[in-house]
Amino acid sequence: MEINLKDEIGKGTVVLGTKEVLRGIKTDSFKTIIIASNCPETVKEQLEHYAKISEIGIEMSESTGKQLGITCGKPFGVAVIGVKK
Repeated sequence: MEINLKDEIGKGTVVLGTKEVLRGIKTDSFKTIIIASNCPETVKEQLEHYAKISEIGIEMSESTGKQLGITCGKPFGVAVIGVKK
């Protein structure tokens, strides 16, 4: 599943940050999550575990957290992005 991140940001259907995405995964409110290439391994494993249980797709981005943050129009890095259903 290829997500056009800029379109999703424009629609307002994204959630940024590990805590918010984990909360959303547990309530099954995402169709997919995007993980930055430099996301810490422990966080990545936790996200993958809960996403598998909730049957939510995962995309591993080639972009770093800083690059994802810039794409989202934020002045900080973003390790994880959740795309809402």
